[in-house]
Amino acid sequence: MLLPASTTHRLLSTLEKMRYVYQAGDLGLWYIGLQAFVVGSTFLANRDFVAQSHGYMRRLMEQSGETANPGDPRRHRSGLHLAGAMPRR
Repeated sequence: MLLPASTTHRLLSTLEKMRYVYQAGDLGLWYIGLQAFVVGSTFLANRDFVAQSHGYMRRLMEQSGETANPGDPRRHRSGLHLAGAMPRR
């Protein structure tokens, strides 16, 4: 989707005022701002990804013939598995 430059600038300026983006450097590049991080973090904190992953893990297990276990990298650097689905043999 291509937007006219004036529309793009207006949208970015509004997002900048709300702290979703910021512009930095001599090149005028735009970056994701603090408010976007806050929204994303809140979204992740309120989702049960393990429960939502069961259908995907089961399909992965059935297609691969291996055990499939999702891990939560936000909580466990060691790769601790939080849930799993075992193939029927």
